[in-house]
Amino acid sequence: MSGNARERAWQRLTIQLWVESLHDLRLAVVVRQGIEGPLAMLTSMIRRAVTRGELIDHLNEEATARVLIALFQRAWEPSLDKEACANVAAMLIDTTAWSPNRGRPPLRTPKSRARKAKTQ
Repeated sequence: MSGNARERAWQRLTIQLWVESLHDLRLAVVVRQGIEGPLAMLTSMIRRAVTRGELIDHLNEEATARVLIALFQRAWEPSLDKEACANVAAMLIDTTAWSPNRGRPPLRTPKSRARKAKTQ
């Protein structure tokens, strides 16, 4: 089985698992554990970074963790424009998660990077 066929089979399996979990309480518990564990871990990591002053203090840690998880969950799709998604993620980080101890970083968009490259 090729890499793409394996990925599609895995995608179908995970969708079927999710659908079945909507009707089977025991399966729902397992599915939830697979989501809640990583969510709690990432939320805790973000909270510690906020405490250390590495991220802004009014950041909603759980919401940030959920957005990051959502980004990573779809990153393996063959049709995904990974460069476009990376650019959006970088812009979100640049505009929302700057450290108050270091000041706000400049917004780096693909156009501003191209201008900077031309001047160097």
